[in-house]
Amino acid sequence: MHRRPHLVPVAFSCATLLLSACGGGGGGGSTPPPPAPAPTFSIDTSGGQGGNNGGGGGPGGPVFSSQSTGNSTLSILKTGEADASFTPSTPTANLGDNPLTISTDTTIDVVTTEPAAGTPYFQNTDPAVYVSDGNAILGDEAPVTGLAIAQGVTLTLDLNTNTNTSATITLSRDLRNLGTITTVDTAGGARGGLILNVANYIAHSEIDTAGTTAAPYGGPVQINARFSIYNGGTIDSSGADILGGPGGGGGPVVLHAQQSVENSGTIDAHGGRSDVNTGGAGGSITLATGSSFPDGGSIYNSADLLSYGGEGTVGGPGADININAILGNGIRNGGRLDSHGGRGLNTNGGPGGTIYMYAASGPLISSGGFDSSGGDTQNAASNGGNGGGINLNVAFNTFSLPASQITLDQLDIRLSGDIDTSGGDATATGSGSGGSGGVLYINQNGPIVADGKTAPAVEFLGYASIDTSGGGGNQGGPGGSVEFRLNPGSSFTGPLPGGNIVNEASITTRGGSVDPASSGAGNGGSGGTVILRGITDATLPFDQDAETLTNSGDIDTRSGDSLNSTTTSISAGHVDLFNRGALTNSGAINAGGGNDAATDRNADGYGHDGNSIFLQSIDRVENSGKLTTRGGDGEYLGGNGQWIQLVGTVVNNSGALDAGGGDADPTLTGSQGGYGGNVDLTSPDDYMGVFNNQAANVSGGDGETQGSPGYDLEGSLCLSGTCPS
Repeated sequence: MHRRPHLVPVAFSCATLLLSACGGGGGGGSTPPPPAPAPTFSIDTSGGQGGNNGGGGGPGGPVFSSQSTGNSTLSILKTGEADASFTPSTPTANLGDNPLTISTDTTIDVVTTEPAAGTPYFQNTDPAVYVSDGNAILGDEAPVTGLAIAQGVTLTLDLNTNTNTSATITLSRDLRNLGTITTVDTAGGARGGLILNVANYIAHSEIDTAGTTAAPYGGPVQINARFSIYNGGTIDSSGADILGGPGGGGGPVVLHAQQSVENSGTIDAHGGRSDVNTGGAGGSITLATGSSFPDGGSIYNSADLLSYGGEGTVGGPGADININAILGNGIRNGGRLDSHGGRGLNTNGGPGGTIYMYAASGPLISSGGFDSSGGDTQNAASNGGNGGGINLNVAFNTFSLPASQITLDQLDIRLSGDIDTSGGDATATGSGSGGSGGVLYINQNGPIVADGKTAPAVEFLGYASIDTSGGGGNQGGPGGSVEFRLNPGSSFTGPLPGGNIVNEASITTRGGSVDPASSGAGNGGSGGTVILRGITDATLPFDQDAETLTNSGDIDTRSGDSLNSTTTSISAGHVDLFNRGALTNSGAINAGGGNDAATDRNADGYGHDGNSIFLQSIDRVENSGKLTTRGGDGEYLGGNGQWIQLVGTVVNNSGALDAGGGDADPTLTGSQGGYGGNVDLTSPDDYMGVFNNQAANVSGGDGETQGSPGYDLEGSLCLSGTCPS
C-alpha cells in the first residue's frame, strides 16, 4: 500500500527560525512567523506494484461520483478543509428508581444460589442485573433500572447469554460509565463479548474486551440504546499479538441508537500480529441510528475507528466500517477510519475492508481521512492484497421528510483527509502481482423542489491529486477511470437544473509501466478514462450562466511504457470534458500512448496509441492547456495519434495541440511510424467562431515507412495534414 502522509501545519518558534528580531531588546518589534502551509490531501486508488520477475501490476481502482439532485455543484479544490467538528452533549444520566452504583472493583457473577445481601448478580440466560436481598430466593428482587460505574473502578462481567459467550445487561434506564467495563474469557479461548441494552449510554471511560495471550480473540461489543449513545471512552476489542501462533482476530463493535450517536473515544478492533502464523482479521465497526425520532438520526464522530488486519505470514484482512445515519443532521466525522489489510510476511498481503457511509436527508461531512488499502507482501512469490472500497452516499429519504422540508445544505457531501484504497505491493524483484486498487464511489441523490431550496454540493477540500494509476512490474496494470457526473433526472418540478464543476487537482489514471530490469518482455497497462461531465439532458431547461465547468488540474491518462511489446490493444485513456455552459480548461491534458524500450532490432517494440480528448459545450470553450494525444515511440512500430476536438459556440484556444504519430527506428527494416491524429476545432459559426494561435501537430511518425498525417481542421478550414474531402 502507498502511504502518503499529508502535510500538516508546522509551528515555528524563535529557536527554529533563528530570527534576530525575536525576543525583547531594541524597539523594532518581532517579525511574525510565516503562515503555516495549507493541508495537502490525496486520493489514491492505484494498483500495487508487481515484481519484475514475471509479476503484474495491480489495476487501479475507479473513482466515480454521481449527483442526481439538480442545481448541484462539484468542487475539487486544493485549498480549504471540511469542518466536521461538533460540540459534545453533556447529558445527565437517569438511573431510574432502582439504581446501582459500582464504586469499588466488582465482578458480577452468574450464580445458581443467592449470594450475600447487597451483592449484584446474574442468572444464566437472564440479562437483568439483580442485587441480592439475602433471602435465599433467586430473582425475586426488582431488576436494576440504571447502572453507574465510578471513576477508576473496574466492573467485570461474567457470561450470561449466547451460550455463555457474552455478558448482556438490559436496563430500563441509563448506563453511565466513568470507569472500565470488561468481561471474563470464554471457555473457547476468546474474550467474552459484551451487549448493553439501555435507554442512553453515557461514557467517559473505557470498555475492554481486547484479546490477551491466554484469550487472543477480542470479544464483540454491542451497545443498543433506545435513545442516544454518548461515548467518550475507548472501546478496545482488538486481537492480541501472538508470538509463535496466529494473531487474534478483533471483535466487531456496534453502536446503535434510535436517536443519535456521539462518539469521541477511539474504537479499536484491529487484528493482532503474528511472527510465524496468520495475522488476525480486523473486527467490523458499525455506528448506526434508527428513524424513530423526527429530529433524530445524527452520527457525530471525532475519534479514530480502527478495523485493520494484523501482520502475519498471511496478512490479516481489514474489516468493514459502516456509518449509517437516518434523519437529523447527518454524519460528521473527524476521525481516521482505517480498515487496511495486514502485511504478509511469507504469503499474500491482506485485503482492505470496505468503508461505507450513508446519510439519509442529512449532510455527510468528513475530515479524518480513510484507509482501506491492501497489505504489502515480503515474499518474492506472493501477491499484494487488494484495496477495499469506499462508498459514500447521501440520499433524500422519502419516508422521513417531505421534500419541502429539505434545506439548502442537508444533502451536502464535504470531504478532507487522505483517501487510500490502493493495492498492496509485491516485492520488487519477485514474481508476485500487486493488489488491485479499490473503488471510491460517491453518490448524492435527492429531489429538485419548487421553492429552489435544494442546491446541494459535493466538495473535496484541500486535495492536490487523484491517482488511479495501474501498478508496474513485468506487466503493467490498467489505470482506473475517474468520472464526475451531474445527472439530474428528467422529471422535476422546480427550478433550472443548473450546477457547475470546478477541478483544481491533478488527475493521474496512467497505466503501469514495465520495469526496464524485468526478466522478459511485457506490456504496459492501458490508461483509465477521465470524464468531467455536467448535465447532458437536452430536454432540461438551461441557464448558461449557471452551468460552468472549469478545470485547472493536469490530467494524465497515458498508457504505461512496455518492453518488447507486440500488441496494438493497449492505449491511453479517453478524456471527456462536457458541459452545457461555458467550459474553461487551463490544465495540461496528456492522453498519449506509452513508449516501448526495446533495442533488440527485432520485429517487436510497439509504441501504443494515444486516445481522444474532447472538450465540448453548447456555450463557449476556452482552452489554454497543452493537449496531447500523441502515439508512443517504439523500435519497430510507432503508436497512432488520436483525436483532439474542441466544440463550442465559440472556441478559443491558446494551448499547444499535439496529435502526432509515434516514431519507430527508421533504420530498422519493416519499421512503421504511427499515424497522425486529427485536430478539430468546431463552432456553429464555422471558422468565424474559432480563435486559435497554435499550429497543431498532426504529423505521422518516423520509420522505414513514414506514418500518414492526420488533419488540422478549424471550422471548415483545413490548415495542415491529409484534409478530409
